[in-house]
Amino acid sequence: MAKRPVRYAVIDAFTGSPFKGNPAAVCLMDSSSPEVEVGDEWMQSVASEFNISVTCFVSRAISAVGAGSDGPSNGASPPRFSLRWFTPVAEVKLCGHGTLAAAHFLWTAGLVSSTVIEFVTKSGILIAKKVIRSNLLGAPNVAQNEAGEKFSIELDFPVIPLGGCNAAEMPSITETLDGALIVNIQKTDTSHDLIVELSSGKEVVDLHPNFDEIQKCAGRGLIVNAPAPPGSECDIFTRFFCPKFGVNEDPVCGSAHCALAPYWSKKLGKTNLIAYMLYFVVPTRPHLGYFLGGQAVDFAAADSSTFRLARFDSHFKVPASTTTPFLAPMAKRPVRYAVIDAFTGSPFKGNPAAVCLLDSSSPEVEVGDEWMQSVASEFNISETCFLSRAISAVGAGSDGPSNGASPPRFSLRWFTPVAEVKLCGHATLAAAHFLWTSGLVSSTVIEFVTESGILTAKKVIRSNLLGAPNVALNEAGEKFSIELDFPVIPVGGCNAAEMPSITETLNGASIVELSSGKEVVDLHPNFDEIQKCAGRGLIVTAPSPPGSEYDIFTRFFCPKFGINEDPVCGSAHCALAPYWSKKLGKTNLIAYMASPRGGRLDLQLVVETQRVCIQGEAVTVMLKNDILNF
Repeated sequence: MAKRPVRYAVIDAFTGSPFKGNPAAVCLMDSSSPEVEVGDEWMQSVASEFNISVTCFVSRAISAVGAGSDGPSNGASPPRFSLRWFTPVAEVKLCGHGTLAAAHFLWTAGLVSSTVIEFVTKSGILIAKKVIRSNLLGAPNVAQNEAGEKFSIELDFPVIPLGGCNAAEMPSITETLDGALIVNIQKTDTSHDLIVELSSGKEVVDLHPNFDEIQKCAGRGLIVNAPAPPGSECDIFTRFFCPKFGVNEDPVCGSAHCALAPYWSKKLGKTNLIAYMLYFVVPTRPHLGYFLGGQAVDFAAADSSTFRLARFDSHFKVPASTTTPFLAPMAKRPVRYAVIDAFTGSPFKGNPAAVCLLDSSSPEVEVGDEWMQSVASEFNISETCFLSRAISAVGAGSDGPSNGASPPRFSLRWFTPVAEVKLCGHATLAAAHFLWTSGLVSSTVIEFVTESGILTAKKVIRSNLLGAPNVALNEAGEKFSIELDFPVIPVGGCNAAEMPSITETLNGASIVELSSGKEVVDLHPNFDEIQKCAGRGLIVTAPSPPGSEYDIFTRFFCPKFGINEDPVCGSAHCALAPYWSKKLGKTNLIAYMASPRGGRLDLQLVVETQRVCIQGEAVTVMLKNDILNF
């Protein structure tokens, strides 16, 4: 492919409010044969980069005779688009919220004016219909969308048949579901999901499942459901767990209800159902809930089993323009952002960070912590950072080359999907990369005002690089790396009470330092056990294998902060640099983060000042509304 950008949007489905419902990334492939040109590997890499429950790829399909009109009904068949769905780790054959998001994107972007769209998928032809508010099933509240129209989207999906399952397909199911009272268990015929009915909606709400045990169950995932509490406006409560596909809990799963609709229709004796999906970001935080309106056909009268899934609205959070990524609440003005892969020169490697530029004089006050946390949760990558121009010291603030003035200063804050953190290396590197490559700063030094003090980023031209790693040509045509000046983090001892079941947690290995880099690479930790350990997370490290260009191998697990594994963690090396410097007798170190994405960090310990210089490169992957196609 000719490295042309791919237009995309992130849309919250099954909700009328931003930062609710289930987010899906919709990528518009405008070639006549886009999947062939970019390939499945590229699409899977993009989905992994987004790291939300589903990323879908839409392209114009070859329509049947007389089909393809984008205008209103005129006797022609509806426009057809090819549609594929990918989770962060695999392609799936059916996805409700991704289909709803794709239809919403096509309508609100002005690409289709017909009220019906057909999608050609691996599950056959799926139909999306625009339903004006007065015609909505149950007439729920629908927010006004970007086009000024109040409408919902109705999906026509196939029913998924259910069958029985045996004990071998669900080992330790009681332990898996934390002792919840199980009424019935069945299995879908297609993806072999386990459908587990509990005794009450309250049990569904209170459930804290063991994700490691869910991995052992047969099929794709676990759909837990129960009758709604008495007096509720809903019929059923549901949650869907799918860790095998990189989605511990799917916030709102439309396709699961292709199996649940006929199941509950038969049990409750009705064909119109309202389902309520619950979702916990992490077990220690309150759940979020979303309504799902559905209608099943009268099976006795139908020749084929279909399920019509309608939801009140989807919120188009990333508009289809080329300049408005999302809207800040103060005056609903756009916030500029980019997604940058840090500690790598290759796209879809290293550690992704979203960098959001707040251009107000007091942006944090205007948007608020809650809004910033919501944005970080929506991105759902290891870190989202927020930049704004800081009030500089006397003589500071020049964006030009060194002229005696102090470097430009920016306020910088970092958020994981569930909490703010006080120090983050890869997002700081990404922020500096963003400022330089976007032309906002021409000085070779930037200072960041943070909760961990003043942090400095320095542009290092290739000839001056520590260890001279391979550095890709960046957007500005310059070959450079970025050096961060960070504080040392002291390391002390810990006791057994702070690390319960550590042998189980690390599958028999020791904490922090393992015997070899191979053990670090091969490690498959128990994330439920890591949750019980004291502190933020678990840094696992070891000497690199003999003959390697690196000194140490490291991985960082942080499920408490919504990050099972941080792909490349810079701040962890503020503790590791002095630790390994003392052990290896050297102050210049090369570290390799052995996560599946991988990343290189060049470290220099400055003993006199107790600072760590962390050097790495970065590459911009998403800018404005485009995925940069490499």
